Amino acid sequence: MVFYLKVNRDVEYTLSNLRAWLEAISCLSDSKIFILSDNGSLDEKIKESILPDFTSCDITMMESDRDTVELNSIAEAVTVPRWYKCACSHLTTFFHSKANGYKTFWNIDADDTFFCTSRERLAEMLVKAQIYADENELGCFSLDMWTSRNRGYAWSFGVTYTRNHIDWINTMMSHRNDPGIRNHIPGHTKNLDLYFTYLRDMFMDLKIGAFCFDNLRFVHYGNDIYRNPIGAGFFHWKDGFLRFPLLYYFYGSKSLGKYEIPDNVIVLDIGIEDKESYSLISSFFHGYTAEIEGLYSGRSYNGDDNVHNNLMHPCVGENAKFVLFGCGNEGRATLKYLGKDKVICFVDNRKHGETIDDKPVISFDELLKMDFRSFSLLVTVINGYSEVTRQLEDNGIYNYSFLPLP
Repeated sequence: MVFYLKVNRDVEYTLSNLRAWLEAISCLSDSKIFILSDNGSLDEKIKESILPDFTSCDITMMESDRDTVELNSIAEAVTVPRWYKCACSHLTTFFHSKANGYKTFWNIDADDTFFCTSRERLAEMLVKAQIYADENELGCFSLDMWTSRNRGYAWSFGVTYTRNHIDWINTMMSHRNDPGIRNHIPGHTKNLDLYFTYLRDMFMDLKIGAFCFDNLRFVHYGNDIYRNPIGAGFFHWKDGFLRFPLLYYFYGSKSLGKYEIPDNVIVLDIGIEDKESYSLISSFFHGYTAEIEGLYSGRSYNGDDNVHNNLMHPCVGENAKFVLFGCGNEGRATLKYLGKDKVICFVDNRKHGETIDDKPVISFDELLKMDFRSFSLLVTVINGYSEVTRQLEDNGIYNYSFLPLP
């Protein structure tokens, strides 16, 4: 097996997540590992604290390819500037594997993904997914990180197995300028995930698919997975549903916290039991294992899935308050969904100073003066979403959430 483990974030969870991936892969014989990083300071940490523990593994450090003309042509055509470097990293795995004659490979975001299983179980899952893809001649087979929550529409990289029986480079070059890409999913950011979703839907012979494992608990880390639990957070696939426990129970949102797994996501089963995850999950909550077991086994997914109003923070439960960035149709629809008593105001770069649906519209400068501990910020903009998130993060605001699309 060939693995490309992509890392870039130099944060506290990167090394532990990378170590977990390496431990799992070390269970598989004849594995070749490439750690793909463009962060020099992180590279040094990996060399000092990680690689000495895996001297028996075939590991090579490498950087993203940003020099190959064809690779750059694809990345520039199918992304907005913000996602260009990320696209180059993903595309490097396609170009490098082809140049080296690898028939198959895994492309994994190893810095921000964590499976709540033992390393042996994770290795078993990788083998299971690979066998399924090989037997069904799939082109790309990726973990269900966005497909279920987008009702089957969106596909994404993250933990992806690829078979090179398809000439991916020629395919991507031939269709990189197709006019239908940009609006294939209205409101979706123009990036490599959207491009592959377009390829999946327009060219069925590529067989681009998604998978999950029944009763798997998984963590997708982000800048703040507690205050931005949609872009990142805790996943749980079970009994035909993808649930986000933090959104469903802690924030009390049925609509954002539970999704039916669509038919285009393959549910694989290796018999994962709840107890396999508890010890790992408890590490996130400083050892509160009893409470976690009660949440998952005693009350969580039985009967009518009653929401537990958890009032540990003023921004959650029945006392939750929201500020909505964007006062267009989506923002007004969100206001109607949440209820006027839940919404403090709108933020808008153009319409500030107005009143819409009885709620004031404030400017971005006014937002910066607010106490972010007293509300949750929801980005409701679809057209211009990437510009809004860039504006927030350029001003040091990472604790925002956004509504899944479409």
